[in-house]
Amino acid sequence: MRERRFRLVGIFYIAAFILFTAFPIIADDVISKDEYGARRNTLSESIVDGVILLASPGIKDKSSFSSIENTPFYDFYYLSGFYGDDPEKLSYLAIVPSERITILFSDISFESRTKVLENTGIKHIFPSIQFDRFMKDVLADEKVYTLKSVPFYKSLSETKVDVNDKKLRGTLTTMRMIKSEGELNIMRKTADAVSNGITNAMKQVKPGITEADVKKIISDGISKNTGVTYHNLGMIVGSGPNSTIIHYDGDKRKIEDGDVIVCDISPAYNFYATDITRTIPANGKFTDEQKKIYQLVLDTQKAAEKELKPGVTLAELHKIADNYIKENGKDYYKYSFGNKIHYLGHYVGMAVHDVGGYTAKLKPGMVITIEPGIYDKEKNIGVRIEDTYVVTEDGFSRISNGVPREVTEIEKMMSPN
Repeated sequence: MRERRFRLVGIFYIAAFILFTAFPIIADDVISKDEYGARRNTLSESIVDGVILLASPGIKDKSSFSSIENTPFYDFYYLSGFYGDDPEKLSYLAIVPSERITILFSDISFESRTKVLENTGIKHIFPSIQFDRFMKDVLADEKVYTLKSVPFYKSLSETKVDVNDKKLRGTLTTMRMIKSEGELNIMRKTADAVSNGITNAMKQVKPGITEADVKKIISDGISKNTGVTYHNLGMIVGSGPNSTIIHYDGDKRKIEDGDVIVCDISPAYNFYATDITRTIPANGKFTDEQKKIYQLVLDTQKAAEKELKPGVTLAELHKIADNYIKENGKDYYKYSFGNKIHYLGHYVGMAVHDVGGYTAKLKPGMVITIEPGIYDKEKNIGVRIEDTYVVTEDGFSRISNGVPREVTEIEKMMSPN
């Protein structure tokens, strides 16, 4: 197979000069090509035989790309650092572990090929049309590791080719759960920008404006003085009765005096997300009842924080937070997140709700949220507080600490004086 494979690569190179016709989008060089190469090598050390195959459509407009849930794109980009610009066309990634060879099949221009090499370290780049030939000539007697989500999974699994989904999925999940310093730097930068956006809202929100107005204020604050362009600015802004709706997706309501406003903001930059939520009083001052609920939610979050360290699981943190409200705010428990409303938190990474299991023991470099909430529909008071955390050797770092969360801090920030 070795001779045959290299012979095929040579043929592809000749075709590459003729058939590259379209232009790709190359992501900003934040994650280095050395890191992308190290990821592919780590994967090859875990899966030593056969061929690893991934596929992903292109992205025409980053601003319309959803980073809320994990998709096949993230695994592709995590290993390649590349995405095409046509949603109607697939790009393919083939990794041959035994040869330490990575091949990208995508319709990109020859002029852009140099940029791909500089950004990703991938040397073998061929037109998509060559992928079918690769499938026939190289995969005929090879074991294939791929994901059920790729478009060719069904046809492969119906052949005599040995197709394995679980090992690749498990290995990629384990790798993506632990973030490098390069990944964390992007996420910190995003968190700082979100903090700026929510702080902007605290300074400008007032009764009489709409939820859409608040979104605009936050968006402007995120973009201001950041020097970067963010994409997929996921945003929930719910006021009054809408603050009690977990995934509220409207923005038409006019904010009234005495409302609380839940601002749940989850943008992504260079395909790495963060997730921060604050609840603020529309008129700058919490009522006694709002303050009581808010403090209970904040204390619940802090109770979970105290136990956040390597070795604990998200499931255990959820139980800690759930028990705290049961013991310290039993009158509110029926409105609590833990009463079958939502989970305490989730992993964050390339997707806002990133890969990872709730019973997996946390390790340094993993990134999670802690987001307890109480949603009293009878009083139209919804309170959620969410922060993003990096697990460290001795505990955690709260990367969303740039936005106030104490009652006194929020009211001071919102004071006209």
